[in-house]
Amino acid sequence: MKNINDYDKLDLFDQFFVKFPSFLPMNRSYSRVLELGPGLHPRSLPNRFFPIERYLAIDRDQKSIEQCKMLFSSPSATFECVDIAQYLPEEEFDLIIDSSVLHCLESYDIWLRTFQNFSASLSDGGVMIGEMAVKSDRMDFQEPYFYDEQTSILYKDGKINRLILDPKVVEKALLFCGFKIFFFTIPLGLKVIFDDSRDKIKAEDPDVLRYVVVKDRSNRY
Repeated sequence: MKNINDYDKLDLFDQFFVKFPSFLPMNRSYSRVLELGPGLHPRSLPNRFFPIERYLAIDRDQKSIEQCKMLFSSPSATFECVDIAQYLPEEEFDLIIDSSVLHCLESYDIWLRTFQNFSASLSDGGVMIGEMAVKSDRMDFQEPYFYDEQTSILYKDGKINRLILDPKVVEKALLFCGFKIFFFTIPLGLKVIFDDSRDKIKAEDPDVLRYVVVKDRSNRY
């Protein structure tokens, strides 16, 4: 993800916990953390902001998981290579971090079901923070990419590449999953570049949605 605005140069996790702490309900414990798609940079493992008793990171890339294990050895940390869309957590978490991985799912139905699964694993009052590519007003793609307006799926060379939803669809889905929306914004100038042939953003690139939602049993439709 690239940006042209200094306001948004901070990493997603740093932004929420360092620059904008008022965006999170801080009067509770975040000792049990689940991170989706940590890559090589687990966001919360260094215990920079609060003590962590249990940290679980899941990723579908085995290489990333193995490297995480070598780089971040900790008795409180577990790294697992799994299919996130099929993963059913067997424990409760206080905080779930989506590190730009859920928009890699293959359809809206799978994305929604996965959100529901993780919502069920959050403790009451638990928080989920994340970022994802979303449809922009001027969004347009050139070959070998094709965006299907009906399914919200981006294809590359005829194969599914990403899911790029309308932000209004995301908002409605978060409420349906029983979340209270605490922070929901599309930062000015923050874009996603899926085209590997360039590194400069264009107005036609997808926007980035950043959100903080809280598990609220009374908020379900």
